[in-house]
Amino acid sequence: MCFERFTKEMTVMELNENIMQIITRRLNNEASPDDIAALDAWLDENPANRQEYDTYVRIWEESTRIVMDHTFDTKEAWSDIQEKIGMSSEKLPLKRAPVFTLKRLSIAAALIAGIIMTALYFSNFFDRTEWNTVAADQDNLKFTLPDHTEITLRKGSSIRFPENFDTKERRTELTGEAYFEVRRDSSRPFRVYTAHSMVEVLGTTFLVRSIDSLDQVVVSSGKVLFAVRKDKTRELILTKNQKASLEKNVLTKDTILNTNYLAWENGRLIFNNNSLKQVVEDISHLYTIRIRLSPGIEQKAGNITIKAEFNNEPVEQVMEELMLMTGLKITKDNGNYIFSD
Repeated sequence: MCFERFTKEMTVMELNENIMQIITRRLNNEASPDDIAALDAWLDENPANRQEYDTYVRIWEESTRIVMDHTFDTKEAWSDIQEKIGMSSEKLPLKRAPVFTLKRLSIAAALIAGIIMTALYFSNFFDRTEWNTVAADQDNLKFTLPDHTEITLRKGSSIRFPENFDTKERRTELTGEAYFEVRRDSSRPFRVYTAHSMVEVLGTTFLVRSIDSLDQVVVSSGKVLFAVRKDKTRELILTKNQKASLEKNVLTKDTILNTNYLAWENGRLIFNNNSLKQVVEDISHLYTIRIRLSPGIEQKAGNITIKAEFNNEPVEQVMEELMLMTGLKITKDNGNYIFSD
């Protein structure tokens, strides 16, 4: 191992040790506001961090149970020590005290959890699996994975994957939005993990979106399994022209009414008598803007339909055309567009 790589790995180890200390304080109810802020930032940084945290929580809970279930006889233990060193129990009387206080229990659990977490860390430290991260910083980005799966990554998104997939699965970790054209391999399912969900396929084309509290999957061809990451028993099977969403821990499934979910790739929006509600949602997603409907318009948005096509037009021009077609008033306030009578 070269010196530069060793230095880099030591830096990562120091960061992880700091995070482990914060996690321990958090689970022991001793974390400061700064600790909680740092932990939240670390969890949001990468879906893999959330997975590590969940593992640590399980370890903590299990270690606490072990401590609670075990009976410690301090008097017997002290007697054994006295016999070994030739002391008389009369020379040093024992005082009876509670075996465990809440403080002692917390310390014991922290020690056990710390030991196990350190062991887990070093097992990962010596795992030489190399991971790559691809980020679309300036524009949408197309590239091919080692298994010949093709990915179109939306601007502002990133994806993480190993240099070589293992024999059991083809694992990727997504932040943001991407369109996948998966090369079929029946022996190794292709899986996309986000902070909240998991998508599994053998070979198909689909889109995955993971933004804030919303995870969404849209299927163009084939079959896709969409599951809650923390509870994989909660799952949906999707086929061509179906989509599913996970928002605030609620799973929903719908039929695709248009192809505008890929407008961010080609810049084209096509509406064929779609409701105003759907139109607003698609425009908001393409241009990454916020659009609100006034209470009066909200009530009748489902009955207002629009037939139009926009092809890489500036958002201001799109709004002007919508005003002419609908007769509605569209105003702009602090970057938000508001539809009203």
